[in-house]
Amino acid sequence: MLIVARLLSGLGLGSSLGTFTMYIVEITTPKARNSLGGMAQMAIIFGIMLSQLCSLGLSKPPLWRLLFAMSGLLSLVNIALLYFCVESPKWLAMNGKLAEARDSLQRLRKGTDCTDEWTQLASSAMITNTSEFAIGETNNGNISKTASVIDVLLGRTPDNLRHQLVVTVVVMASQQTSGISGVSFYSSTLFKAITSPDKETGAAASIPTLAQILTSVLATVGTLVMPMCMLLAGYFGRRTLMLWSHGGMAICCVLISVGSIVGVNGLTITMVFVYYAVFFVGAGPIPWVCPSEMTPTYAAAAICAIGGSVNYIIIFAIGLAFSPLLDALGGYTFLLFGGANLLSAFFCFIYLPETKDCQVANVAALHSVGVHSVLRAKYRGEGIEITSDHDSEK
Repeated sequence: MLIVARLLSGLGLGSSLGTFTMYIVEITTPKARNSLGGMAQMAIIFGIMLSQLCSLGLSKPPLWRLLFAMSGLLSLVNIALLYFCVESPKWLAMNGKLAEARDSLQRLRKGTDCTDEWTQLASSAMITNTSEFAIGETNNGNISKTASVIDVLLGRTPDNLRHQLVVTVVVMASQQTSGISGVSFYSSTLFKAITSPDKETGAAASIPTLAQILTSVLATVGTLVMPMCMLLAGYFGRRTLMLWSHGGMAICCVLISVGSIVGVNGLTITMVFVYYAVFFVGAGPIPWVCPSEMTPTYAAAAICAIGGSVNYIIIFAIGLAFSPLLDALGGYTFLLFGGANLLSAFFCFIYLPETKDCQVANVAALHSVGVHSVLRAKYRGEGIEITSDHDSEK
């Protein structure tokens, strides 16, 4: 039953996480995305903290069963709350439901004049529904346009989305090759190592153990840091935060290795906590948000699905490889993660476009020209006017 539960949870997580980030991008204004864009990662880290704190008192038999029951209860609450969610106006417009789209937008912008925003949304939907790529029909006979995963992978889209695809895959992979899973695994091992073996294995072993307490503190630190990182997103660009995050994690990984090699546990533990905090500055939330911020609406779902699949495949691979690497290399293992972070920072510097406070249609049109360096002036959006997803540079 645990295996079946994991399979069902994986299906639910894989479908909902990408959908949630796209939904946030579609219903918010560019400025609101700065704070709301990190909500997916905020929810994840809060859930980890909640589960860790609950496990401190419920890890002994038979109380552990309550942890599983709590997960089911939260799912039921979530299903009930989804009833009150407003459908995405962009999705409705893309599927020819313009009247419903306008009502949905007005509900989201209650008390404000959204005429200009609606005009732009309707105009974009009209271009989408009349393009040569349009396929299928909606219930009321209007044409809808949606690209599948195969369409994106084979380049069967009206726009050249190679740049968006490559950037999405690399930043999603970089989130895990940064070592976040490895640091989480290693922190548990390290925290156990600093606990007296007698206390861990003796008859009078205490629950919660010191290792469990420190692991819970680590999750709590991530939860406390995340809101501050979301505030930083309102002042600094996505690209800048990714560079800071991967650069900071590279330094932390090197110092974790140094502390492990020379036997300075205090340095290692401190750097684990700092690493965890720096991760949420950029590498944690931004990879889930930027694909939807730089991709045309018709292909956003497909590209997010590809990126999310790559992310979870890397998690699986690191979960299998980390223990053998640690046995073979010891403290030197994190030098590999440090190098991976440096490569990720270099990639983001060259290829990751800045999407902060930008209209999705404008960013998508600017970068739908194949893989290119964003350091070139023409791809910074300076002095370029873009009016739709299919307009060229003026």
